[in-house]
Amino acid sequence: HLYEEVRRYAAPIRLNLARCDLRDIWQDTWSNLKVVYGQKETEFRDLTNGIDLMCDVDRHSMEQVFSNILENAITASPEPTCIVVNCTETKIDYHPALRIAIADDGPGLSLEQKTKIFDPFYTTKTRGTGLGMSIAKRIVTAHKGAIAVGDSQQAGTEIIITLPRSGS
Repeated sequence: HLYEEVRRYAAPIRLNLARCDLRDIWQDTWSNLKVVYGQKETEFRDLTNGIDLMCDVDRHSMEQVFSNILENAITASPEPTCIVVNCTETKIDYHPALRIAIADDGPGLSLEQKTKIFDPFYTTKTRGTGLGMSIAKRIVTAHKGAIAVGDSQQAGTEIIITLPRSGS
């Protein structure tokens, strides 16, 4: 498993962009994770606010991003837990973009964790490789987007992804 994670991290990212509905991607990802973590009492909600969620993305790569974030949220949060995806429209360099905020109600991150979460090999898990969030950052950056830890003062952790609507 470690070998595969390191290989994925080191490999160049080649995107196969296609017009995709981001909600379909995170819903499929959630369904796959529920097979693995189905015994854990977890509620998943998405608040799309009626906006169009179509973006030019590499579906497989974005599944990996959502999987890393959602898996971290599931494993870090006590039962019962709720994970919420909230979408709003925004801009990146004056171009239309989407802001996807994924929040859990777990214990949150310490200041050290917030500053190191995207560093390769940084992990707080006993069985983690520490590459999941650094791979997620590489993928989002390859899409000309951004990923960050939210600065909410509420409990839990919020990861914010901003993606341009068009890959050009």
